[in-house]
Order: sequence, then structure tokens, then C-alpha cells
Amino acid sequence: MAPYYRLVTSAGSLTLDPELLESMEKDNEEQLKKLDERLAEAEKQEGESEISDALKARANHLTRIGDKVRICSARLCRR
Repeated sequence: MAPYYRLVTSAGSLTLDPELLESMEKDNEEQLKKLDERLAEAEKQEGESEISDALKARANHLTRIGDKVRICSARLCRR
């Protein structure tokens, strides 16, 4: 949720809490690392369905946290 939180606080709707933002960013990066590992494993040892599932999981995570830049690039560069 860090990208969305950053957007909301930049609009003045909320006051930025640096500790909360750092925690969110850390959690997001940990989750992305797990998803990237899952994708790498699928690309090495599994079939197209598993690769597709891993890509969808990554895209869903990016959508859930509100990372517009990464979600657009994730959908475009894997076609």
C-alpha cells in the first residue's frame, strides 16, 4: 500500500508517517521478492499455466498496493 499511501499523503488527505511508509515499503518489497522467486521457479521448472499464474499474482499484488508504474510495465514487458 506504500504507493497508494504516498499518493494520498501527497494530496494532503493524510499526514505522512515516515515510519509507517517505511514499514509498508519493506513489506511490499518482501512480497515482491517472494513473487519474483515464484516466477523464476515457474520459468525454470514448470509450464505455461504456472508462469501465467505467477505473473498474475505479481500483477494483482502491484494493483492491490496501488503501484501504477510497476503494474503497467509488468503487463507490457511480459507479453
